[in-house]
Amino acid sequence: VRGLVFEDRNGNRVLDDGEPPLQGVTVRFGPLRTSTDEHGRFQFMDPVQGATLRVDANDLPLGLRVPADVRLPAAGTVDIPVVRTSALDVALFVDDNGNGQRDAGEQPAANAVVSVTAPGGNTRDVAVDSTGHARFTGLEPGTYTLTVHPAATRRGPAPAITRTITIESGAALHETVA
Repeated sequence: VRGLVFEDRNGNRVLDDGEPPLQGVTVRFGPLRTSTDEHGRFQFMDPVQGATLRVDANDLPLGLRVPADVRLPAAGTVDIPVVRTSALDVALFVDDNGNGQRDAGEQPAANAVVSVTAPGGNTRDVAVDSTGHARFTGLEPGTYTLTVHPAATRRGPAPAITRTITIESGAALHETVA
């Protein structure tokens, strides 16, 4: 097994022109391990039956990870994409006048839950803090569904608010929801 570990800047899982190799990343093949060279290359000469190829996440630069949907083969040549993760900050407020803008005196919307659903269908939930904020980290590039589940009021359950957001590699996004 041999291959290359590279930063997949556009998130397409394919090595494109301008995407840099990653040096010094530990790659494991069963009990064997090696580090990528200055060109991001690695090689295992003696195959291990039934072994699994994987990248040691502890050796990746901060904020980088092998995408969850990447499956590494046990034989042949493989390019291993690594993506830069992103963060999403969500700010919620009670839009008293219904204009979609946060005006003076409008309070944060606490006691809500915010969900992000990844392209593969996995959902993460975060409770909104007392200042109306929720934060998601470690998000891979892709199109997500953001859902706000407001707290029930005296008038009954409030309807969920849903938006589609696209997260680019390494982005720090801020989303405000009324």
